[in-house]
Amino acid sequence: MGNIPFKPDTTMIKYCFIIIALLAVSCKKENSNPNSDNIVGRWQLTSYGGGFDGKTYYPAANEVTIITFNADETYLKTVNGNTTANGKYSLGQVLSIYSGKNDNALKFDNQSNWNVISIKNTTLEINSNAYDGGGSTYVRK
Repeated sequence: MGNIPFKPDTTMIKYCFIIIALLAVSCKKENSNPNSDNIVGRWQLTSYGGGFDGKTYYPAANEVTIITFNADETYLKTVNGNTTANGKYSLGQVLSIYSGKNDNALKFDNQSNWNVISIKNTTLEINSNAYDGGGSTYVRK
């Protein structure tokens, strides 16, 4: 018996190429570093809570809590002008317990866990990435 020459099926090759091209185009790269320009500035605490009791609390009328994020990744937290915390912060992404996806995150140098953050217009939400964790809401000043 003689050898039968192999002829590739060009239609099948075209379909395979189209499928590979579609897969490559549909893959979306996640932004691994949130834009630090969005968080830089002064933010005033407006509410906090969640956690075990699920309640929302508001600062006392005579208590002003400000957190300032600087472009050099340092922060300063004050209550009525008195420093209560300062140091370095990091921005990144973490697998969120809220969305099940990689979300923007913030970590302070004195914490081991990342916090999920959301910035919408002039509102910053910082939420502990834990099932019994709470969160805080700030407005830009």
